[in-house]
Amino acid sequence: MLNHENQSTIRLSEEQFAQAIAKSPRMVEKTRAIAHALLVEGRPPADLAAKYDLSLARLSQIGTKVYNDYLADVQYPPDWVKAEVIAPSDMLEEFRAQVESRRLEYFANPPAPAARKRRPKKVG
Repeated sequence: MLNHENQSTIRLSEEQFAQAIAKSPRMVEKTRAIAHALLVEGRPPADLAAKYDLSLARLSQIGTKVYNDYLADVQYPPDWVKAEVIAPSDMLEEFRAQVESRRLEYFANPPAPAARKRRPKKVG
């Protein structure tokens, strides 16, 4: 979780921020502006708390939500799914280790972007 001490060190680029915000289309403009000021501009949380009359805890919630939305898109390969599994703990530990190994392998050697299909040229 982000807090007022580490919030100013966690940053997103404009592109990363847009990617994260796309996951919350109903987010109100004020909240979006606060998240942008925190994560993209790197404005001090105390300044934003005073400007918007919010607690540091609420600022942390806003920043954490947007940052977690961004991480959800980049921590796992795009075709992976999230599932809940009930199994013996030793089996789950082995499985978690395999998942982490595959995840790291994917990001160390990402697949090449798919080639765009070209439309045939119209003749005549």
